[in-house]
Amino acid sequence: MLSISSCKKDAFSNQKNPVAGKWYVNKMYVKLQSTNNNNVTITRDTTYISNNFTTYDYLTFEDDSLASISGNGVFYPGSDIVKSTAIAAVPYIYFTKGSLLTLRCSWIPYCPANLYGCTVPVFIDKILQLDAHNLVIESVVMYNSLWKATTDTYYIK
Repeated sequence: MLSISSCKKDAFSNQKNPVAGKWYVNKMYVKLQSTNNNNVTITRDTTYISNNFTTYDYLTFEDDSLASISGNGVFYPGSDIVKSTAIAAVPYIYFTKGSLLTLRCSWIPYCPANLYGCTVPVFIDKILQLDAHNLVIESVVMYNSLWKATTDTYYIK
């Protein structure tokens, strides 16, 4: 008796990874908020446009969950850009789930949380827009219970 069987492939297995590729920073909105008695006050916010960025300001996603981030400056809300002379693409491991993007530094060895004070930076950002030519990522960093920084970064391919 001859029997032939097959497995149905996952619906996403034939689709190209939509986030994969090299994305250049085109615009950035940075907002610093302080919280007082449960009232949120915007203390500083700044929008940086395309001429503030260089070809060294980019984010690359590979199909195999590897990513790298390169930047040519630090962008503070309400102040001048601090340009860097040392430019390096920092390696990350990434994965997406729905609109959430998780980035974990891959150049720092893995360590259990709080072992000898070891911490591995993990960023969980939100993808606000993704199409063939545009990517918008929102990053939120809580400095403490009173200060929060939100950055919306607009990328183009």
